[in-house]
Amino acid sequence: MDRIMYEQKQRIKTSRVYISAILLLLALVVYATQAKTASAASSITVTEINYLESTVTLKVNGDTKVYFSDSKKTTWDEVPGDIGSDSKITMDISWIPVTQNYVLNFKGDVSTDIVSVTIPKQATNFKASFNKAKGVVTFSNAGTRTVEWRKDGSTAWNTVDTNTFAAQLSYLFDNGAVLRFRLAPVNGTSSMDVGARASKEVAVTISKKAAAPNVTVNGSSFTIAVKKGMAYRYVNADGTTTDWTTISSSASLLLSDVAAKALYREGGTTQSKVTLQFRSNASSSSMVSKIATVTVPVQEGPPDENTYGISLSYLSSSSLSLTVKAASSTVPFEYTVVEADDELSYTSASWTTVSSSTAVTLTKAKAPAGSHIYVRKKSVAATDTVDFALASQEIDITGTQGVVYPDALTATTLTTLITTAGVCRTDDSSSYLSFTFYSPTQTTVSSVRFIDSYGISAGTVTCKSTVSKNASSTSNNDKYIITTKITSTSTIDTATEKLLYAELTLANSEVITSTDQSGLRLYIYPGSTLNNPKNDDTYTGEFNRIYLSNESQDKKNFKFQLDFGTSKIADKTAVNAFTSENVAISSMKYDGYTLAKDTDYTAVYGSYVNDDGETVSTATVTVNVSAFEASSLIDTTDKKEALVITLNNGEILRDKVYITLTNTATLDEAPVAWSITEGSLKETTTSTVTNPDNTTTTVTQEVVSFSLGLTLFDKSYSVSVADVTWGGTSIFGSAEVTGGKATIYLSNAKINKLSTTSTDTKNIVITLSNGYVIKTGCKLTILNAH
Repeated sequence: MDRIMYEQKQRIKTSRVYISAILLLLALVVYATQAKTASAASSITVTEINYLESTVTLKVNGDTKVYFSDSKKTTWDEVPGDIGSDSKITMDISWIPVTQNYVLNFKGDVSTDIVSVTIPKQATNFKASFNKAKGVVTFSNAGTRTVEWRKDGSTAWNTVDTNTFAAQLSYLFDNGAVLRFRLAPVNGTSSMDVGARASKEVAVTISKKAAAPNVTVNGSSFTIAVKKGMAYRYVNADGTTTDWTTISSSASLLLSDVAAKALYREGGTTQSKVTLQFRSNASSSSMVSKIATVTVPVQEGPPDENTYGISLSYLSSSSLSLTVKAASSTVPFEYTVVEADDELSYTSASWTTVSSSTAVTLTKAKAPAGSHIYVRKKSVAATDTVDFALASQEIDITGTQGVVYPDALTATTLTTLITTAGVCRTDDSSSYLSFTFYSPTQTTVSSVRFIDSYGISAGTVTCKSTVSKNASSTSNNDKYIITTKITSTSTIDTATEKLLYAELTLANSEVITSTDQSGLRLYIYPGSTLNNPKNDDTYTGEFNRIYLSNESQDKKNFKFQLDFGTSKIADKTAVNAFTSENVAISSMKYDGYTLAKDTDYTAVYGSYVNDDGETVSTATVTVNVSAFEASSLIDTTDKKEALVITLNNGEILRDKVYITLTNTATLDEAPVAWSITEGSLKETTTSTVTNPDNTTTTVTQEVVSFSLGLTLFDKSYSVSVADVTWGGTSIFGSAEVTGGKATIYLSNAKINKLSTTSTDTKNIVITLSNGYVIKTGCKLTILNAH
């Protein structure tokens, strides 16, 4: 049994060997067949690795499917998609990480040979940097690979071409930009030539150019302010430019160096404007700046003195006056003072603007003797309507000698003025006291003060002064004639009968002090005064008259006495010299009315010896006010009015004698106006009165429709109402006068008798018993009844 079992086992074992052999034989047959097939068809090949598209393209020969796996080859996945008619199939590889090398294995469903491809990782050591000083981008670790760039935000990559990239980069400098750089991808062509991925992108900031430097031409100092590190070049007439010249210091550029063609030169040298461009050069920290362009215009020549009214005149021994008549806010001029030993420097000179025709005054401290004063048109800044202009070439208004002040003004002659107190007054130009003297400068007298021989001030008089050129001048000292008129001596009229010496202050601040040998002296005779006898009330300086009164008790005239300052009229050629004519009254005037001699007034001339033993001439004047008060030229009442007395020596006495014309009464509540129809007033009323004995009496009374009230000037004054008329017809009824008041009742009966063919308005005229008449203030209108 065991043997049988053993034999069976041996047979089974042998059978297994046979089967294994058979299977091995079959495998060899299959292998041989595959080998034979393989010899007839190639395995899978890699034809392209496209890094732009992130694909790999495979070519098969007989396979219907392609599988891929990673380096471990444990899992195989089918490449999606169909094999094309060109036996190619393309696979996406965008999922493969870029941070490492990645192995892909491929095989087909027929060709079982595995094709291995290593997808390279992305290069990360590529660098790019921007050099601000040179304005270029440099690369490192690029090797021989192509570099690409794009603008931030753009997807379009551009190849860095050394022939064109610098120009492309320069276009970005104005505003700056962010550029991204990479090593361009290199597509693979086989499993042995896998190419290269695009490198990691590098962002580079391209700095924008700095703002153009603020460059301006100083049209006054003829300079251009610059800084070290800047550069300039010229723009030619045809638009071309010169090379840049680097500025090595911060000193201003002189136009005489960089724009000489634009500046004025004597001799008619042709001028032309000069255009320059400036920039700040690049540095390690900043780009080259944008360009600033300035144009230096052609400079105008020196201004002509006559054309522009440029003149210099001396005001005193220590001041002068500069005038530019053409100067204005739109055409300004300027001047500078250069001391005698210095030369004009445009870069350091301080110029003062002259923008009007008003003269400029310079003192000796500002413009010393020997200094030179230069005048030129001022540089004008550009506006919407005005072009920039350089200051013009200057002129030396002081000439080759410079400033030469004249000697101080001194009086060389003596003038003595003679007048009478009260004669020289502002309102009478014929009374002015005039004097003249020569002057080396164009000035006037600003004030005249008089002092006596002891140096005590008498006061300052009013004056006006003018100056004119002396056509007959023979030296510097008589170039001008100063004419001065004293217009009033009222402030010193009490300083009489003594010589006064003038202290003349000139407009240029110089002072001339007069002496007995030169200058100006003044002698004033005393004026006439009112000197009424005491204890005689028929003499008065203030007369009150009841206006137009015919009452005998009301004063009609008055008297006053004048003491004349001198008996004879003064001779103005010498002190204490007189003419043969006696001082007398020439005329008298009251409120526009000139009094008639012998009718309105009389004058009796006489004299007396005063307490000093001097003979004083007098005039006793009687004024008959009632003789002229009714003149239509007199319209001032209830107010003190001066009696103006004119003497034949030129005196006018305005404040010695006064007359007041007092109205007897004034109408209350004026103006008053009434209106009635002719004959329409009720004249009487009738009433019945019961007597004590029970009898009755009929009483008739007048009706009063209109009354007027008057106020007398004085409660104690006695006067009554004489009549009240309208158009010459009496309408007076009755009147009551008491306590300084008068009430007038008009008669209705008389008013009813007034008639008119049409409407008629007239003043009601009130006549008082003293002859005073009120002609205005009340109107009555009569309306025609038919």
